[in-house]
Amino acid sequence: MTERNHTAYLLLGSNLGNRKQQLEEAKINLEREGAAINTYSAYYETEPWQVEGQANYLNQALCINTAADPLELLALTQNIEIKQGRTNKKSNQARTLDIDILLYDNEILESELLTIPHPRMHMRNFTLIPLMEIAGEVIHPKLHKSIEELYEMCSDPSEVYLLDEE
Repeated sequence: MTERNHTAYLLLGSNLGNRKQQLEEAKINLEREGAAINTYSAYYETEPWQVEGQANYLNQALCINTAADPLELLALTQNIEIKQGRTNKKSNQARTLDIDILLYDNEILESELLTIPHPRMHMRNFTLIPLMEIAGEVIHPKLHKSIEELYEMCSDPSEVYLLDEE
């Protein structure tokens, strides 16, 4: 992996432990694994999606350049999650770190292991709001709408708050 000629958008999330430290460590680990971080959003405090009784998440969107193909990037992100203490991969469970691949170039990929674009990204405020900050004009390759347009169409009632960085 030498040439970083692919652009990917990721969403980092954590609702266990020191959430901000988890996201910062994830960025360091991504760079150690060869990804170049182009830009990232602010931190957003978000309610757990479609589940009650969990702590709020801290989320952040990233734009990276990588030489990894989509499945290599998935393996890389999953290894970072495990390295940072993630023990389960069940949906809607509390976690130290979650890294979702939202977009990869302009590709559409549907496999047993990975779906790109992320199949629920357009339904979730906690994904769209941070992503809109860094990539509002980017067009979803399957829905043919910008991230801003997808946010305007989104019916997700969950709250997303910009983290106050005093």
